[in-house]
Amino acid sequence: IINDGRNYLEVTPESFDVIISKLSNPWTTGASNLFTREFFKLVSKRLNKDGIFCQWIQLDGMILSDLKSLLYTLCSVFPENMIFSYSITSGDLIILSAKEKFIIDPHMLKEKLSEEKIASDLRRIEINNIYDILALFDIGTEEIKGITHGAAINTDDNLLIEFSTPKHIFKETVEDNRQEITMATRGVHYYLKEDNNKPGNGYPDFLLHVGLAYYRGSRYKQAALTVKRALELSESAEGHRILGEIYLKEEKEADALKEWNRARSIKPDHLETLLSLADYYISKERYLTARSILDEVITSKTGDSMAYYLRGLSIYKLGEFEVSMEDFSRVLKDKTAHI
Repeated sequence: IINDGRNYLEVTPESFDVIISKLSNPWTTGASNLFTREFFKLVSKRLNKDGIFCQWIQLDGMILSDLKSLLYTLCSVFPENMIFSYSITSGDLIILSAKEKFIIDPHMLKEKLSEEKIASDLRRIEINNIYDILALFDIGTEEIKGITHGAAINTDDNLLIEFSTPKHIFKETVEDNRQEITMATRGVHYYLKEDNNKPGNGYPDFLLHVGLAYYRGSRYKQAALTVKRALELSESAEGHRILGEIYLKEEKEADALKEWNRARSIKPDHLETLLSLADYYISKERYLTARSILDEVITSKTGDSMAYYLRGLSIYKLGEFEVSMEDFSRVLKDKTAHI
């Protein structure tokens, strides 16, 4: 269809399952009329009962009060909303809005990803599995209500955003807006389908994988919330190990050590935890402590290349160069090692 989008929705008798709005800057004349309450009401009118509206909003060049105004305007029409973004530094948000309550169904996502046409498209943007998708989630309906409380509504009459935003167009606003969203998050698990939210069915392990995906994307608060939820459902050494890694990234070393020690109390020979501890002590130049841990690992798990690599590194730092070469040689002979 080649037409003015708003005008087309005004005159068409059709309704739709999905409507996507990806426009120019919301302060641009013409495009600004597609960020108002009147336009969102028109979208709602043309959307099927269980349809989804997808709205792009940028974070750069927009002060926090203007962002809150746009989100509040959207929420004043659509009672259910979720915000996603591609990375922790991204200046773009993708908002999914609906007229009826909707939640994320992991089983449905897995089914869709099993379709090669969909999977191949997502691989182009480095989304390889369901965990990568869920780790794009920022906040949902409840958090959005909280951060937008008291914000002004953008309308066709007041054109609030069109006149306000150009005043701040050269300001660096992404970081402030990102921080507000991150601080508000309750975690993606809050919006997952409740049927999956039962101990004993693999759900805690599922959440740990989501937490790791958040961790790889440097979204440490979301990662911690997700892993903590997994631990509430089923305590595990791996869960505490991952939480320790998250705390270390947040420069909470005491908390990281506490989590790793808890992991060891659950499973004293937990390989990943022992490697995390050894790597930490090497970073602190406590080479003897690291070597002691790695001696323990190698004695019980002789085939682990990472253990040999870290022990070789600690021995090297202690000045025993020839001895360290023996461990490094073992690593080089392991064709499966990725170090």
